[in-house]
Amino acid sequence: MIDAIGSGGFPSLSVLPLLPPMNSIRWFILAFVAALATPGLARAQYATGQGQVKAFIVQGDVRLKDGTGNETALTRYETFGEGNTIVTGANGSTLLIFSNGAALQVEANTTLTLVRFDQEPFDPAQGAFLSLERDPSLSNTTLKLQQGAIKLEVKQLDVEAGSKFTVNTIVGSTRIQSAPSISTFVVSPNSNNEQVITIQVADGTMSIRVTFRDPRIAFADVGLVQISSGGRVVFTVTTNASGEIPSLQALGQNYPKADAQKSIAVLYNDINTARVREGLPAVTPPEAVAN
Repeated sequence: MIDAIGSGGFPSLSVLPLLPPMNSIRWFILAFVAALATPGLARAQYATGQGQVKAFIVQGDVRLKDGTGNETALTRYETFGEGNTIVTGANGSTLLIFSNGAALQVEANTTLTLVRFDQEPFDPAQGAFLSLERDPSLSNTTLKLQQGAIKLEVKQLDVEAGSKFTVNTIVGSTRIQSAPSISTFVVSPNSNNEQVITIQVADGTMSIRVTFRDPRIAFADVGLVQISSGGRVVFTVTTNASGEIPSLQALGQNYPKADAQKSIAVLYNDINTARVREGLPAVTPPEAVAN
């Protein structure tokens, strides 16, 4: 059991038991939250140019909602930028490729917002979308997964120079720490009407800054969970009528290599379908890394 101590003399919030398997998941107490803010990241400057996202596969009910709430059906090859939300229905899915080379498979019954996507201009000769092998220029990407499931591959990022890729959920912010990285995020309710957030890493390393909302504490950092290849963390979150989180549990588990490889294969099936359509050769899916 780890106590998250509130400020202002409030009692401790004993809500975060974490049971880490082997060396794939590590828990850091409050003092180490600052590890996310490295000097290189703090110095990063981004041009006013915005990154672009392009839909290469669209199946079933997939809608694009802009910042004003207007919804239209997403079409293949449609491009969009930050401030837009993807909403998929029960039979909907889409493969999105980012102008920094990231690939994102959005599954059915998912709501996902592209909160931020800054990217410095780059030489088109480096490639575009499906042909990119690495982040061609500094970029800063933030996604917010409200519900549903995504599979994400982030190409080689120049993290030291300031490139960032972050996925936010009700639990907190998950930042890609090493790339290339392949991971899955799932947000869904259980039979007790609790929100269950599962984050699995097939390759690479992530750090999750866990946040805790409480009526007495506006928003308090609780700590970091770091997940490396072959690791999985399952968060179970209870919310009240006001949207605060009075209880949160985190359970560390192993991510079986066979399951991770299956997830990679599903993602790469879409990637290779899109590549062949564009006249590019299919590529061999990377091998999942086990503990």
